[in-house]
Amino acid sequence: MLGMSVEHDQPGGDRIKIWFRFVPRDGWLPHDTEGLWATRLTPDTARIDNVPFLQDGVAQDDVVAFRTGSDGRHWATGRVTASGHCVVRVIAVPGGPLGRAETGGPAPIGRAASGGSATFGRAASGGSAPAGGPAAAVHGAFVRFGLGGEVFSSEFPLVAFDVPADADLGGIKRQLDEGAEQGWWHYEVGCGTDAWWSA
Repeated sequence: MLGMSVEHDQPGGDRIKIWFRFVPRDGWLPHDTEGLWATRLTPDTARIDNVPFLQDGVAQDDVVAFRTGSDGRHWATGRVTASGHCVVRVIAVPGGPLGRAETGGPAPIGRAASGGSATFGRAASGGSAPAGGPAAAVHGAFVRFGLGGEVFSSEFPLVAFDVPADADLGGIKRQLDEGAEQGWWHYEVGCGTDAWWSA
């Protein structure tokens, strides 16, 4: 189904939404646009403030160029500067050990009341995912790496991790591969740097 879009919760401060258009993948979410919050830097550039769930080739803190359409939406036209961050998306295998995680109450890291995504901070900055649910279990498996990110929804607990350039890339890749081999999760790299691919 075309014409569906993914929106993220607005972070604090004065932000604009940058929209990305793409061709949906077969067997994946039926969206063809994703809106990411960004900080405007110039009249036609902005720094991305979210971790994308669907858009490949862009990461948090990247600077992108955009044009404003007649509908007032700011449409990305390309990446101007790469931040060095990577995007890794992980979802627990529904029948696997993490997919059966109990929530013990309301979704701790699910869709926020406003209908957007929920975020969790880097452990190093004091943020962490609360216990409960598959998304929290996935986040817990990576908490030692201090990654931040977002969760698509409690119904579809896809975790999009922001992987900074100074993160333990080799350790994260080993954890991803081990979890996939053990049937804990599926993952994909939405945006990888040369350092990521060579780690």
